[in-house]
Amino acid sequence: MFFFFRSLFKQSNGYPIVFIPGLFGSIGSDIIPGAGKFRFGPADYVYRPIIEDLNKLGYRLDENLFIAFYDWRKENAYSAQKYLIPVIKKAKEKTKKEKVNIICHSMGGIVARAYIQSDYYENDVDKLVMIATPNSGSANAYYFWEGGELPYKEYNESLFYKILWEGFIWILKFIHKEKDNLSLLHNYFPSIKDLLPSNEYGDYLFIENNDRFVRFIPISQISSQNEFLNTLNKNIYEMYQKGIKIYLITGTGKQTRKYLCVEKVPKSIKWFDGKPKYAVYTIRGDGTVTEDSVYTVYGDRYKIKSDHVEILKECGGILSSILNVRRARRTMRARHKKMVNVYSIIASNVEKISISNNRGCNVMFNDRYIRAGELYVEKLGQDLYWIIMDNDRLKNLTVNIKTKKDKQTKVMVLKGDENRIVKKVDEAVNKESFILKI
Repeated sequence: MFFFFRSLFKQSNGYPIVFIPGLFGSIGSDIIPGAGKFRFGPADYVYRPIIEDLNKLGYRLDENLFIAFYDWRKENAYSAQKYLIPVIKKAKEKTKKEKVNIICHSMGGIVARAYIQSDYYENDVDKLVMIATPNSGSANAYYFWEGGELPYKEYNESLFYKILWEGFIWILKFIHKEKDNLSLLHNYFPSIKDLLPSNEYGDYLFIENNDRFVRFIPISQISSQNEFLNTLNKNIYEMYQKGIKIYLITGTGKQTRKYLCVEKVPKSIKWFDGKPKYAVYTIRGDGTVTEDSVYTVYGDRYKIKSDHVEILKECGGILSSILNVRRARRTMRARHKKMVNVYSIIASNVEKISISNNRGCNVMFNDRYIRAGELYVEKLGQDLYWIIMDNDRLKNLTVNIKTKKDKQTKVMVLKGDENRIVKKVDEAVNKESFILKI
């Protein structure tokens, strides 16, 4: 039996928290027309645990906890001005405080820095907590920006992160009528360039000749430059001068790309600095971002043996210490089972979707979204649905997608486990309904 004790929620400074999610952590009409108000969307699985941990520390949404959703496709400087500043202003006005504490994940930390290191910073941040933030970039971004490819084919990365990447790229290609990933990223997704390795990351591309001799390409000579992070890191002293208390939380123990062996591809419209042949890994990282990249910024350092997504489930104790807030004693911790066997189904031009099991139980979806632990259904826009389900806990299901008359329905189905993702379906449907047995 669990006993619940009310903790003494006495924040050290009483400042409200502004939480900034990372890439794919926001969904709304700014990103997908008709998607409605900003929310976590399909990334709810990623961010719900840390919000619940903050709730245990006495923080409540729209009272002293505010979420800075943003259009993660746009440049981070733009996101800081359009999306972060209004949320900080709202938090200060609502709580009658002159400062806020910012907690951010991954790209969210870059958005925070874009504000703090800008000319329009209003000296209103007391503490900055960056979780798995690529402060000098990530080698993975090279695959996206130069080749339009996902670098997740040959090693074990966060399954849910892969699902989000594949799903959002498919949706954005559908919306913008782009045929290839490279055109999509360069035309509609410029924030990816802000994640490339910066000068502080160091040389990360190398060429290997027939004698196995390795020659690194100086980062200054690479055509794909991260001008944004180069500027932020060159002027990083400005952040220290503002008296902000900085805390850095990194994941570790996961194979993470650090260097890439490339070969030149003549007369190619992509891979202008070389096509990757193989990667050199380090275990000092979370599978996406290396420890060194997180620690480019000076601050109090913390390590958690976890990947880029699961790290958010393990931060509660560290946040309690940083914020100087006691957690409720012996409270029952919400169970957040790691998804290791997932189905992802995205369908456009849909009349309705129903899911039934072999016992005759049937659920029909017409509302904006439904979340039930192992099942998540999100209506992302007019007639566009995304279903994510945990295949370990949900078995013997039938998904029936009724198509719209006079419109072609497109469906993509991904089945993923810890080792890889298999694209089971990616096609146009010209029949009355599409039925999938799970």
